[in-house]
Amino acid sequence: MAWTILNAITRLFDAILYPFRSLDPLVGLVAVSIVTGVVMLIIFGKTTNQAALKRVKGSIVASIIEIWLFKDRPGLMFGAAARVLRHNVNYLRYSLVAVIFIFVPVVLIMVQLGIRYGHRPLKPNDEVMVSATLAPGTSAVGADLSLVVPEGLEVTTPPLRIEEDREVDWMLKAHEPGTYEIRVKGSNTEASKRVMAENSIIPMAPVRSKAMSWDFFLYPAEKPLPKGSAIESIRISYPAAGPDFIGLPFWMWIFFVVSIAAGFALKGVFKVEV
Repeated sequence: MAWTILNAITRLFDAILYPFRSLDPLVGLVAVSIVTGVVMLIIFGKTTNQAALKRVKGSIVASIIEIWLFKDRPGLMFGAAARVLRHNVNYLRYSLVAVIFIFVPVVLIMVQLGIRYGHRPLKPNDEVMVSATLAPGTSAVGADLSLVVPEGLEVTTPPLRIEEDREVDWMLKAHEPGTYEIRVKGSNTEASKRVMAENSIIPMAPVRSKAMSWDFFLYPAEKPLPKGSAIESIRISYPAAGPDFIGLPFWMWIFFVVSIAAGFALKGVFKVEV
């Protein structure tokens, strides 16, 4: 059921971003961010007491003016500062319901943007690590696993087995552009993973895992691994699509800045008090 819902959302975003497929990736990202800002603005307007918010904002402004007027009278100035804090607490209280309603759609949108803008596909001669994590109770040293790849890809190292992490690693090299399927194969188990080496904005999952795991929700671009599989997940260390800035990827900063700016810029159009 969860996969059906996540897959439907992914297909919906495929349709939304289809008109931007031949443009610079930044165009589609900015467009979705603007629409997200409008959606957040509408939800905020519908789920908050707009009259109360307007009163509280007026009180905050009045108290800030008091601080400036009474800057030479510490007692009055600190009293006004205390009122600013109290009014801000009230503002947050009135906004809490809206934040709860906004949280879920924004997270779903960010997940969809992440699988499109978080990593870039492989280029010819790129070499990445493929990691297979085994199910609990399975020994990485004792597992007879091999990585089977199609023409256009090459396994360049023997398997590295990390027993404490139940992990088997290989290095994989791309020679030709394309969309490939690799297979992690054992004596009594097998699991596949898609490898993207095409220069296009399409959903791309660095990890294929079992259903209901954190990676399953974070990268809903491939069907989850079977529940009874001896392989817990398969990970590909795709290169990041852009640099990180203060711990967050570049695409996420664009999303936050553009969506928030769009919301504030259009609040008058939608007559929403924020």
